[in-house]
Amino acid sequence: VYAQGLFLAKETEHLSWERLAKGLFIKKLARDAKSGQEIVLMKLAAGTILQKHRHPAFEWVYVLKGEYEDEYGAWRKGAFKLNKKNSIHTSQSKKGCEMLVVWSRSHKKV
Repeated sequence: VYAQGLFLAKETEHLSWERLAKGLFIKKLARDAKSGQEIVLMKLAAGTILQKHRHPAFEWVYVLKGEYEDEYGAWRKGAFKLNKKNSIHTSQSKKGCEMLVVWSRSHKKV
């Protein structure tokens, strides 16, 4: 559904997982075209290690299933993590995970 530059998805089980990189998938839930901010369901397959990258805007992460790790710790189901503007990290998941993420998606490899 599109309304005044805002994309909204209501029935998430009907959305397909979009592959962004090897082992990294998202389902877009909402996007503000003006700011570029998105709310997505994100899935990291077991054994996925993403390259070190910088987020030019904040990234909020709430872990729904499994465990997500970076240089700052391990984040299990129910954990909330805030990556500040211009933060740098390497994301990974040994056993796989699903997260609710608010981000700008415009990250850059370091």
